[in-house]
Amino acid sequence: MLNLIFMTCFIIFALLTAVFMLVAGFIFSYKSPDEIKSSTYECGLSPETSAKISFNIKYFNYLIMFLIFDISAIFLYPLFASEFYYLKSHAGTIVVFLFLLLFALFISIFSGFVVKERR
Repeated sequence: MLNLIFMTCFIIFALLTAVFMLVAGFIFSYKSPDEIKSSTYECGLSPETSAKISFNIKYFNYLIMFLIFDISAIFLYPLFASEFYYLKSHAGTIVVFLFLLLFALFISIFSGFVVKERR
């Protein structure tokens, strides 16, 4: 019971600290924006062209797919790097996780999420 009280006090203290820092930052911030501060900053020099870059959205889809499978590889690495006993005892979990990854890959390919390049 005592641990629950300490944990509750810690959570309340953390939330109050976060709220206090947000409010203090809002109150004490410098609030006079001008054209120089709102312009794009490139190594102390004024930009010669527009800083906006035209971005093809199909590469964003590839990025999302890469992140999904990269993070899943990070989750699977400790399972495969551990001893054989650990793999043997959690084989069902690994198979289900890999099945869900493959299912997500097939869904993304067949639903058109991964855009094929036109020639």
